[in-house]
Amino acid sequence: MSDWTFSLSHPLVHVLPETLEMDGREYPVNSDFRAALKIFRLLDDPDIADRHKPAMACGLFYPGDIPPNGMRLMLEWLSPGDKSRRRDPNAPPMDFEFDADVIYASFLQQYGIDLLHVERLHWYAFLTLLRGLGEGTALSARLYVRGRDTRRLKGKEKQSAEIAKRNAQIPRKVSSYEQMQQKALNDALMHGGDVSELLKQ
Repeated sequence: MSDWTFSLSHPLVHVLPETLEMDGREYPVNSDFRAALKIFRLLDDPDIADRHKPAMACGLFYPGDIPPNGMRLMLEWLSPGDKSRRRDPNAPPMDFEFDADVIYASFLQQYGIDLLHVERLHWYAFLTLLRGLGEGTALSARLYVRGRDTRRLKGKEKQSAEIAKRNAQIPRKVSSYEQMQQKALNDALMHGGDVSELLKQ
């Protein structure tokens, strides 16, 4: 779907497709926004081995048969390329999982849509509404803080802005094993233990 563009004049099956085509055959897909978010969370999960991710992701996306090159086709379908709406390369990044709270609040604030209770929302409709969120929303506020240039600020204003900016940054994804290792290292340092063996692991 690299050439997809939102339109109010095109047939609904083209604007909000429920299938993807491969070699003249239509393959049904799970088009709900929740499925897409689950897939992205799965692909970004450091606790799941990379070799298992394609089969698991395709299982979430295709309710029936999986086409050849199913993983590539799925990622293309989930990333529709509306050339008229290229993302600003200088804009601060957004993370569907870390920013879930402000995305939820913003949809409720601007559209009156409760994403936790809406029965169904097509992924492309979700993306279109997400792009349409205004400057007064919770998501916009967080992205502003995340990308704010604090170099010209001074004193307490600079200190406060930099703390807020650090808190708004997307945390690095770490596996449960890495978390346990870091906790063990911190405990050893706090209590004067031997960290040499931990550092070797």
